[in-house]
Formats: sequence, structure tokens, C-alpha cells
Amino acid sequence: MDELIEAMARGVNSCLPYSEAWEDTGPDRREICFHVARAALSAISAAGWRVVPVKRTPEMIQAGEGWASVQSAWEEMLIAAPKVTP
Repeated sequence: MDELIEAMARGVNSCLPYSEAWEDTGPDRREICFHVARAALSAISAAGWRVVPVKRTPEMIQAGEGWASVQSAWEEMLIAAPKVTP
């Protein structure tokens, strides 16, 4: 989840006025970006949506053990999922 939040924070940074490279971004600006990313994920969850990884995690694989076609079902659900457009 930390990787997702950082990826979102980097995206937020690129949309802010006076955009600068993430590596050159100061700690105050980064904290704002992380705050916005966490708020966005919270809003997504409150709206009844979930953000899921494209590749299953080891925990997800373990939870799906015993299901004959988890991989194909997962792939089909990802294909059918609504797409977010910028």
C-alpha cells in the first residue's frame, strides 16, 4: 500500500502549480502530496470502491487456494472493471 500512496503522491506533485521533479520536492510539499493521496484513497473506499493490485499478492494467492480458476477469474474481473479516465 505504501508504494501505491507514493505513486499517487508523485502524481499529485506533477499536477500542482510550479511542478518540480519528485527528487527535488521539499518535505512540506511531499507531505501535502501524501496527504492528498491518502484522502483520495479514503474517498474511494467511502464510495464503495476498492483499489486492487493487478498482480496478486502472496496473501491473496493463499486466500484463493482451493479455487480452481482464481487466476482466470481475476484476469476477467480486471478486464471487465470500469476504467478510470484522467
